[in-house]
Amino acid sequence: MMKKTFVILLLVTVISNTQASKVGKVLNALTKIPFLGRGIEDLGNRYAHTQIDRRVKELHRKALTCNPLETDHESMMDVRDWMNIRPVNIDWRAADRLTPILNEAKAYAATKPGTDKNQHCYAGCFIRKKIDFKTAQLSAWLKELSDSSDCNPNSHFEKADYESTVAGAVAGTADKDCDLFCGDPIVMEMSGSQMLEYSYEYVKNSESE
Repeated sequence: MMKKTFVILLLVTVISNTQASKVGKVLNALTKIPFLGRGIEDLGNRYAHTQIDRRVKELHRKALTCNPLETDHESMMDVRDWMNIRPVNIDWRAADRLTPILNEAKAYAATKPGTDKNQHCYAGCFIRKKIDFKTAQLSAWLKELSDSSDCNPNSHFEKADYESTVAGAVAGTADKDCDLFCGDPIVMEMSGSQMLEYSYEYVKNSESE
């Protein structure tokens, strides 16, 4: 037990001094060492959560410098309210895969017809299909936090954008193509909140078919 603890502590030092883009490869290699067991998973998750928390704090700090604070005029939320609905963190394996999948999701959504909300829907569905729901939800939340931090009124954050992305992620849990939900003409006319509410009904109906 003492040997394992010592090795884990040593690995904490190694991981903290490893280039961020290579941490995933290091952790994947370490998971193949049998006696380290759950310790590596916990270490990876602590590292991922620290990196995410650091990013959130940085964006939040920047958002608070905007004068006035950027406000979603539909929900009347500002960044202080936004911080109160932060989703849970994701595990290190999802975090390690996230950046390229976000880029793929953006490119995929850009090929689809409809409004900005529909593209958010497609992006959320894509991320859910590639990783999981929690990752899609946190990504959607971080995207809007980032929009609130640039002090640019042309890219202000919108709760409806977040809701549309999460709606796509919910719909993505069904074993169906994203087009069947996000590209539905009825869905394409919905607001973000309507889309999110309907997504749960869509999945329920899909499971009963």
